[in-house]
Amino acid sequence: MLIFALDEGPAMGFGSPIIVGSFAAALVLAAAFVVVERRVAFPMIETGLVADRRFLAFSVAAGALMGILVPLVVYLPSYLISVVGLQPAQAGLWLLMLTVPSVVLPPAGAALARRRPVATVAGCVAVSGSGALLLATIGPDSTLMTLLAPFALVGIGVGLSNGVLDGLAIASLPPERAGAASGLFNTARLTSETVALAAVGAMLAALSGGSMEGVAFTSALRAVCLALAALAAVATVCVLAMARGTHHHGYAEQ
Repeated sequence: MLIFALDEGPAMGFGSPIIVGSFAAALVLAAAFVVVERRVAFPMIETGLVADRRFLAFSVAAGALMGILVPLVVYLPSYLISVVGLQPAQAGLWLLMLTVPSVVLPPAGAALARRRPVATVAGCVAVSGSGALLLATIGPDSTLMTLLAPFALVGIGVGLSNGVLDGLAIASLPPERAGAASGLFNTARLTSETVALAAVGAMLAALSGGSMEGVAFTSALRAVCLALAALAAVATVCVLAMARGTHHHGYAEQ
């Protein structure tokens, strides 16, 4: 219902009874799901895991990072081709600046996380958010060099956390809850990126008037980048607030 409302909102109008009803139904169903899961003997998702502040902090970080990366990977190629004027292969090569760090940096992220896990995770979200903020300057005259910094920053934040967040989240809970923790963590991450992708698509469609080209596309994409930067800022604060001072294997995080 939530994805339907986000996808169809720009065309039907977000004030449409069907769209408003879909948002309301999504909220009611989400609340009902939590109530049912807390009462059944064998829940599909152990909602009690969310009560662990450290686990919740790492889940928020993972959701924010995917919420930034996935929409950009999906919509930037269209912008680079239709507005900047690149050939598809050339656009793919430019986007390597965004994606390569996520492949080569996980070992460095693991080394940093062993010393300062919370600071590393919060820093990753902040770095990716900084990249999204810089990307708000994108335009028809953008070049490889002008996009290098924003693309690289988004990729670095994701790359340093890739794989690391999973381990930190699962290790924050007792070993006997590792399976449930892994399932909930991945559910949260995939749900976040799916909702973010739908929300960004709706935002682009609404702000551009459905015209994914020219000045309208540029203005809409810049607004999206600012929104993603704001998401990262809020997530960074949440991670620091929820995870600092919590305990992990008997030691308090400083």
